[in-house]
Amino acid sequence: MIGVDEISVRTYHILVSELDRKRPIWFGGDDRSEVSMAQFYDWLGPEKSAWIRLVVTDMRKPFRNVARQKAPQAATLFDRFHIMRHLDEALDRIRKAEYARLHAKTAASSRARNMRCCRAATV
Repeated sequence: MIGVDEISVRTYHILVSELDRKRPIWFGGDDRSEVSMAQFYDWLGPEKSAWIRLVVTDMRKPFRNVARQKAPQAATLFDRFHIMRHLDEALDRIRKAEYARLHAKTAASSRARNMRCCRAATV
């Protein structure tokens, strides 16, 4: 089981950790691209890559694509932090939309009430 994440040291690099033993095993790459991620699997070799059963990563497409190519037997699991962030953003969008919808409905009924009062006063 490995964990893949990027780290910024002047520029982005990739950090791969062995999650069972809670230790980093590789730090490299020039950026967060598929080419940089493939450097880890090239360093590890095809025999050891075949032993990987789970890749825990954020939702970066280059990390997923290379894991699928170089360790096809491994399942991919998105880390909890990024899942929760996306859920929080989705809930926030829904909350804002519902607030706007309800506020518009309340404002419309309030305007209608005011117009009825105005019409009654002028009659």
